[in-house]
Amino acid sequence: MVVTLDMRGHLLRTGSNNEFFAILSGPLVLARDSRLSNRDTDEPLQPVLNKEGGIDLVPARMEGAYWFSARARFMVESHKEGGPAIIELPLCDYSSAGNSFDASSRFRVWIPQLLDPAKLP
Repeated sequence: MVVTLDMRGHLLRTGSNNEFFAILSGPLVLARDSRLSNRDTDEPLQPVLNKEGGIDLVPARMEGAYWFSARARFMVESHKEGGPAIIELPLCDYSSAGNSFDASSRFRVWIPQLLDPAKLP
């Protein structure tokens, strides 16, 4: 028997105004881990969506003990004159996130949604 899973990235949103989102890859819940990037894990982001409304995940090998890791694209500012800044950030599977003896290791599954003033009612 072969089990086939759709491992494309998709979003799950929550909050009274969908102000948080999580990223899933098939059955895996992904997380931002402070060990993977020097950016603040509490930073609001806007995911860059593909034509199907999902998020493209590019597999990436990260240094450390991560079972699954990938990179995804996000907008970090929505109000700049020259357009939004798009960056690529690393993500890992939730079970590997924060697995460290270092108390300063932080991770986040529910990412704050960046407010886009152009989409306000």
